[in-house]
Amino acid sequence: MHAREEAARHYEAGRLAEAEDACAAILARKPRDPNALRLLALVAIRQEDFPAAVQVLTAALAGRPNDDELWLLQGMCLARVGRLDGAIEAYRRSLALKPGTTAALNNMANALLARGRVGEAVTALKQAIVVDPDDPVLHHSLANALFRIDKLDAAIAHYEKALERDPDLGESLSSLIHTAYHACRWEGLAERCARADQLIRAADAGEGRIVEMPLANVTRCDDPAINRMVAVAECKRIVKQRVTPLQAEFSHRPRRARAGSKIAIGYLSNSFRAHPTAYLLWRLFELHDRSRFRIHAYSAGPDDGSDARRHVEKTCDRFVDVRAMGTAEAAQAIYDDEVDILVDLDGHIQGERLDVAALRPAPVVATYLGFPGTTGADFIDYIVTDRIVSPPEHAPWYTERFAYLPHTYQCNGGVPAAPSRSFTRAELGLPENGVVLCSFNQGYKIEPVMFDVWMRLLEAVPDAVLWLWRNNEDVATNLRREAQRRGIAPERLVFAGKLPRDEHLARLGLADLALDTRLYNGHTTTTDALAAGVPVVTLRGRHFASRVSASLLTAVGAPELIADSLEAYEVLALRLVRDRADLGELRQKLRRNRMTAPLFDTPRFVRNLERAYGQMIDIWCAGEEPRQFEVVEE
Repeated sequence: MHAREEAARHYEAGRLAEAEDACAAILARKPRDPNALRLLALVAIRQEDFPAAVQVLTAALAGRPNDDELWLLQGMCLARVGRLDGAIEAYRRSLALKPGTTAALNNMANALLARGRVGEAVTALKQAIVVDPDDPVLHHSLANALFRIDKLDAAIAHYEKALERDPDLGESLSSLIHTAYHACRWEGLAERCARADQLIRAADAGEGRIVEMPLANVTRCDDPAINRMVAVAECKRIVKQRVTPLQAEFSHRPRRARAGSKIAIGYLSNSFRAHPTAYLLWRLFELHDRSRFRIHAYSAGPDDGSDARRHVEKTCDRFVDVRAMGTAEAAQAIYDDEVDILVDLDGHIQGERLDVAALRPAPVVATYLGFPGTTGADFIDYIVTDRIVSPPEHAPWYTERFAYLPHTYQCNGGVPAAPSRSFTRAELGLPENGVVLCSFNQGYKIEPVMFDVWMRLLEAVPDAVLWLWRNNEDVATNLRREAQRRGIAPERLVFAGKLPRDEHLARLGLADLALDTRLYNGHTTTTDALAAGVPVVTLRGRHFASRVSASLLTAVGAPELIADSLEAYEVLALRLVRDRADLGELRQKLRRNRMTAPLFDTPRFVRNLERAYGQMIDIWCAGEEPRQFEVVEE
C-alpha cells in the first residue's frame, strides 16, 4: 500500500519519472497489479507517449476487464495514435459498463465522425446532452455532426447554445460563421467575422490559441497573413496531438539517392471517389510516363463504389487503402513502398491525413490541388502552383517553396465527351428567350457583397434569371429571401439539384454567362463552365482561393474575363449581358480554345508536372535544401 501511495504522490506532484520508477518497482513484485498499471498508463499519457499507454492499458484491462475508466482511457489513447475503430470499440465497452458517461459518448462521437459514421455520432451526442444539457462542448460536437448531414439550422442552434454557455468558445464561433455561410444566413456575420479575426491575431500574439480551421478561414477571409497564421496553428496542433507521440513507433533511415532509377510518386488523398479532385485528376495517373515513374495511390477515404474510385484503382501501379490504418502504420506502408515523392492532395480539407505526411515517409513531400493555400506545415517541402494563384510576392505567406507550373496549376480531365442526354431550358425551369446567368458554386462561397452585384445585374436586365445550385434546402430559402429584400422577385432565382456529372455538364451549356464568386472562386466549378463553353466573369483577389479562376481563364485564352475590382466585375458582366453579339463571340472562342489551349491539354500538363517532380528529385539528390523553381516547357 505504501509503494502505491508513494507512486500516486509522485504523479500528483508532477514528478513523472519518480512515479514511473515507483510503478516499475511494484510491477517487479506483482507484474499484473492493475492499480500500478493504471498509474503507469496515466504517466505515459501525461508524457504524451500514447503507444506506450495503449500497451500498458491493454495489460491492465486483461486483469480488470470491467473497469469503465480503463476502457475510456484506452479509447482516448487509441484515437491519438489514429486507430479509430479500436477507439470506438473501447468507448463502447466503457459505456456498456457505465452508460451515460458524457466523456465517453462525446469522444466516441468524434471518432465516429472521423470515420464518416455521422448518424451514430448524432445519436451518441443526443444521449450525452440528455445527461448534461449545459455542457457547451457537447452542443459544439452535436452541431459539428449535424453540419455533416446538412442540418444547418439545427447545427447553428447548437453552436449558439454552446456560445451561450461559454462565450469564449472560439471553436463554436468559427464553426457558427462557417455554417451560416453554408446556409446563406448572413445576419450578424460581419461582426462575428471581425471578432474571429480579433481572436486569431490575439492568439498569434500569444493570448490564447487559434481555433479556426484553415478551410473555414480561407472561405471567409482573403488576408493571406491571417490565412497563414491559422494554417500554421492547425499544423502545429496536428503534429503535437497526432504525430509527436508516434515518433518512436515510426523510425526509418533516410533513403539514399537513386539517380537514374524510376521515380516513385505516392499520391495520398481522402478524395479517390466521386469527388471534384478525382474528376480533375481523371487522366493524370494513366498519362504518367511509366518509363520514368511508378505511381502509387494511398486512399484515406471511403470506397464509395463509384466509377471514379474504380478508375483510380485501375490506372495506378499500386493502390493501397490506408483509411483504417493508424498514422504510423500508413507511414510505414508508404516508406516500405520506397516512395520518393509523397504528394498530399488534401491539405486541410475534411478527412486529411497530414499526420501521415508529417512523419515524412518519403524523402520529398509536396502538397497539391485539394487545398487553396498554404498548409502551414514545416514538414512539406513544396506546393505545386502557378504564378497567378501564388505570385512570388506572396511567398512570405507560405511555408512551402513554390514549384511553378506553366499556364495553370490545375490538372483537368480534358474536354468532356459528348453528353449522354440533352436538355431544354423549359424542362429545367429556365426562360427560353431570356438571359440565363449562373453560378454553380456551393452556397458557402456566396457572400452579401457579391450577391448585391448579382441582384443589380438582374435589376438592370429585366429578362434575366440567376441559375444557382441548391446543395441544401437552406440555400434556396435564404437566397430567395435575400433577393426579395433587394427588390428582386424570388422566382427569378432558379435552383438546380444534383445530377450525374455528364448530365450536369450537358445542362451547363444552357447558361449564357457564369458569374464567379469573390473570396473563394469556383475551382472545379469554373473548369466545368469553361468545358461547357460558358464564359465566366471573375474577380482576381488577394489570396490563392480568390485567384484560381484568373489562372484558369488565362490558361484557356480568355484573360479579358478577369476583373481587378468589384466595380470592374459588375461593369464587365453587364456589358456582356447587354451585348449579345460580343457574348456570342466569346462563347465561340471558348469552344475553339477548348481543343487547343493549355487548360484542357492534359498530356501537356502531365509532362510539365513530371518535370516538376524531376526537379524536386534532382534538388534532393544533390543534397540541397528545397527551393523555389519554375518548370520551363521544352
